[in-house]
Amino acid sequence: MLKETNLDFKTNIIKEKVLTILIPFIICFMSVTRNGNLNMLYFFSFGVFAILLFKKRINIKKIVFYFIPFIIILFLTLFFSKYFNDIVKSIIYIGKLFLCVNLFVVSKDLKCEKNFLYKIIDNLTIIIFILTIIAIFTKNEYLWRFNDTINSFSTTRLQLFFQEPSELSEVCGFLLIINFFRFRKYKKNILTTIMTIIPLILSAGLSGIVYSFLSIEILILLTEFSFLSKGKISKLFLLNLVMIIIVFAIFMSGNSNIAKRIIAVLSGEDGSFNYRYIRANDALQYILLDTNGIGVGLGNLRTDKVETLLENFDLKSFSNSYLFFIAEGGIVAIAYLLSLIGLGIKNVLFSNINYYEKCLRACLVFFIVIIQVTGGYFTDPFLWLITGISFGVKIKI
Repeated sequence: MLKETNLDFKTNIIKEKVLTILIPFIICFMSVTRNGNLNMLYFFSFGVFAILLFKKRINIKKIVFYFIPFIIILFLTLFFSKYFNDIVKSIIYIGKLFLCVNLFVVSKDLKCEKNFLYKIIDNLTIIIFILTIIAIFTKNEYLWRFNDTINSFSTTRLQLFFQEPSELSEVCGFLLIINFFRFRKYKKNILTTIMTIIPLILSAGLSGIVYSFLSIEILILLTEFSFLSKGKISKLFLLNLVMIIIVFAIFMSGNSNIAKRIIAVLSGEDGSFNYRYIRANDALQYILLDTNGIGVGLGNLRTDKVETLLENFDLKSFSNSYLFFIAEGGIVAIAYLLSLIGLGIKNVLFSNINYYEKCLRACLVFFIVIIQVTGGYFTDPFLWLITGISFGVKIKI
């Protein structure tokens, strides 16, 4: 019996080591085909589902619970929406959502030690940094986006093997928050923090840069609250104030590309922001009114009939996760998103973890929500994966 136990223990260690290397590689190359339907995380999710189903360790009830609203949307729009015209696209879309929900449930309910998650974070950071160095020295057209027509302030942007530079910035933004938290709590990981910042800046992804910066600011303020309430100021807080002043000075000078983009966004002159949010918001209002709040149907936003409608708003599609989903699912989609966000807030407030980890979880929830308010894709499996990690109460981060 003892020998079997030791064998099981060694087997589990080997499995963990394989996963801490495999998962980062899958994430780094998840969009290598540049085809959203062939995201590597979909195949990973299917594999995980099949293995857990075979071992009878999958929580089918939870998957059904989070998945049922999509079936409701399908039937509502199928019978009552005048824009629904492609059942095949709906089935493919719902299939992708099933795999996303599976990733969400598995990562949310996963029981593991924090070192397991940290190893994944470290390996992912290292792989992205190595690829960044290769990209800098090779100037490979596949790893960079040259002559970017949407982001006029940074026409050369680091992309690596991701779908687009903004996807790289979202991944790096998530990593930066985790790495900074570890630096804040354990006074180390400064190197991995820097290694994350470099590709994040080179991607010139406004959402990843600005929202990860805001998340870190929230993290600092929340973790410093106990000191500030006692009238004490830490060195980190003073350093943070200096950094804010420097960033504000750069912003006011208007010399940096990021500052120019923020000014353009605030003045309504940024093409990317206008496309992702302002014009999309106008189109969404029209769709909800024209469908009586039902939506056009899952997968039907990218059909000829709806694309003809969107042309009136100078849009090809929605490049915004939440607005995309609401346009397709209407009021049911709004209720689903509010419930999901509410679940995240609930798990932040009532999870059985220490104050520091609650602060981190709160920042991650903020980052995930705000990223999808202004960008992203609702069927992005990476966003569902990190949502599960952020919402989960059983993972010690």
